[in-house]
Amino acid sequence: MGLYNVDNGSTFVFYSSDKRHYNHLIEQGISFNGERPTEGFPAYVDSLRVNGKDLTYDSTAKQYYLSLSQQTRETGRLTAKVEVKWAKDDGKYELAIDGETPDAEGIIEIQNASGEKAYMMTILKDDKEVATVPLNMTFLPIVEIRVSTCNGKYYNKGTLRVTDPDIAGYDSTFVAKFRYRGASAQGYPKKSYAVKLIDSKGNSVDREYFGLRNDNNWILDAMYIDGACMRNRVSTDLWNDFATLPYHRRNGWEKKAKTGTRGRFVEVFLNGRYHGLYCMTEKMDRKQLRLKKSVDAKPATETTEAVGDTIHGSLYKSSQWSYEVFMGHDLGSTSYPRRSPRGYNNNLKQETWASYEIKYPDWEKQKIDWGPLWNAVNFVATTDDYVFDEEVKNYFDYPVVRDYFLFIELMLATDNHGKNMFFFNYDQKAQKCAKMIGITPWDLDGTWGIRWDGSKSYTKAAQNFTQFITQYEHGTHTLFYRLFHSSKWNWFNDLKARYAELRTKQFSEESLTNRFLDYGDLFRESGADVREQNRWNGCH
Repeated sequence: MGLYNVDNGSTFVFYSSDKRHYNHLIEQGISFNGERPTEGFPAYVDSLRVNGKDLTYDSTAKQYYLSLSQQTRETGRLTAKVEVKWAKDDGKYELAIDGETPDAEGIIEIQNASGEKAYMMTILKDDKEVATVPLNMTFLPIVEIRVSTCNGKYYNKGTLRVTDPDIAGYDSTFVAKFRYRGASAQGYPKKSYAVKLIDSKGNSVDREYFGLRNDNNWILDAMYIDGACMRNRVSTDLWNDFATLPYHRRNGWEKKAKTGTRGRFVEVFLNGRYHGLYCMTEKMDRKQLRLKKSVDAKPATETTEAVGDTIHGSLYKSSQWSYEVFMGHDLGSTSYPRRSPRGYNNNLKQETWASYEIKYPDWEKQKIDWGPLWNAVNFVATTDDYVFDEEVKNYFDYPVVRDYFLFIELMLATDNHGKNMFFFNYDQKAQKCAKMIGITPWDLDGTWGIRWDGSKSYTKAAQNFTQFITQYEHGTHTLFYRLFHSSKWNWFNDLKARYAELRTKQFSEESLTNRFLDYGDLFRESGADVREQNRWNGCH
């Protein structure tokens, strides 16, 4: 593999031995947003690596960052190989970290390595100190973004590098596209990002991070309204640990289907400046849920007839409140009029219907079908009590619905009882469960004592969930309301029995408390809590 310099000595494009262009990989040297400094620490250093990893430089605060492994966190001992390429050759240069210089093999040892204090890196020239700079250590991976401009509508090209201390070897920089994500979240100073890994031609490039899925789509969640920066992650971790498996996985059709995302807390640098604590997560999509793929149309040939689009799986997201999102009552209303939902037209090629968004199939490129969702909404909204009792199990994944209600009730998730949910149909052409709609949670920042906007004036503990959302929010979702009043489905006793089981396990006070304490300890030991506060506290 060879290197070709494409950017003034600081950026390279990779070629393989057979001349194939690896244009999704970019290796960046230390960036100073212009000419190399003529004084201070960076003036002496051309490159600096510890255990094969580039240190990250904050050009605004003029500090370096080093991501440490989980093993170092557990033992407190850092044994590292230091590699320095000096920018000058006018003397004998050495590097010292916290007063210690590497041995003849470049190995340095630091006892009680921690992110709770800054270490000092010093450059010695002919045994005299000529420059010094703070070195911050963290037990979180580091994500470096470089993008010249960004907005909430279109993707803009840039680069992404993820330094994972638990994976040996150099961490490459990838070409990527970025846009802001979220609705109200785009108005916050600290933005969340949707990330797509690509090559120079715009083709998708899959990459696995942190043992999560191998994919080109990633999310960097800013968690801005949540001062603790962990509610969404704690909530989704909890869901992943206790929720009943979805119907298509229970039936053995898709053994890897997941109804929750996984993620890892990271520290982000944007264009060479520290940007805060984020959670890098998987995306909720067809791939995560393992929905059956649609079959695109094929034109006729000399030997075959034309084949039209065949839709199998569909994925929908509820984005705002509406009669259809409540599946049978209007915003703020406590009456259920039993009227049909508004109609839809698949041929219009529209992304939205009645405050739902279609996420699969791709509405811009493929045939779509709102039918499975419309049928389920219409069933809940209009059927008489007898038909509802007899047929609800064919339209909804009952054990998952039960678990979801307990989940949002436990957390007082006031913005997630219809809105901020994904609804999916695995395969509308299947012989079994063709009508069934599955559910999965999303956007759980407004939980555990705060609302969707971060306020907490009346979200105290020990409240009745149904009474709360009726008094302060938008009323009970019709599906839950009808199950509560069903003469066949003993909803209350089912909830009671399932809660009693969970209360000794995932819903126990100790288990729930430890989830928050564990992440809190990680933030504190990494120093990320203080850095996040210093970077964004004035904006909260």
